[in-house]
Amino acid sequence: MPVTIANVVYRTQKALKAAVDARAPNPTDTIQTLPLDEFWIEYLSYSETFADKAAELRDPSSLMVGYHLFMGSLQLVVCDATGDYRSFSYRDCTRNAFVPKADRELSEAIKSLKMAARNAIQPQIDAFRRSRTAGRNIRCAVTKVWHEAHEIDIDHHPIPFDQIVTPWLEAWIEANGLPAVTTTHSADADHQTFTDPAVAKAFARHHEEVATLRPVVRSVNLSKSKAWQ
Repeated sequence: MPVTIANVVYRTQKALKAAVDARAPNPTDTIQTLPLDEFWIEYLSYSETFADKAAELRDPSSLMVGYHLFMGSLQLVVCDATGDYRSFSYRDCTRNAFVPKADRELSEAIKSLKMAARNAIQPQIDAFRRSRTAGRNIRCAVTKVWHEAHEIDIDHHPIPFDQIVTPWLEAWIEANGLPAVTTTHSADADHQTFTDPAVAKAFARHHEEVATLRPVVRSVNLSKSKAWQ
């Protein structure tokens, strides 16, 4: 669906990104500032973090948009007359302009559900790994070479995990609604699990029935060549 910003219609995310790039010419390592005109006000309304970051500045009454190069790529910032600034994702602004909030929230929920599903089958993955371990080594199903166990991933083949979990989730949501997910925070990462153990058990049972696993050395598992093995 087209998006109108400052009376200009943008039909694709690519076109809107090009407009942003054109308004931030010749970026360098030094922050260059731009007035907060109609385009930026309407564009930045799609940011979920801009308002909070602007409020953190020393002088929020003198807001400007700034841009500079960060690790070789254009980065936008919100800044004030004192030189204080905060960075934010302009790519998120561009995406949000075209993707309704409800769709974005559903997409994030599905990601959490898929992580919870992965954790529900972790005992099966661990059991399979143990069954293929000889001493401290496991033989890769693709290269036929033995590797140390920590170098081996457990891969779903020929049906990838996503093709197992996605239709199962769609059927479950249609029949029972969106399952709740509990997130446990740690220093290393967030850990998602199904709040209702019955959901975890149901997916684990389905996975056990349809999934075929194989040990694959990580370098192969992460490569595109895996697709035709």
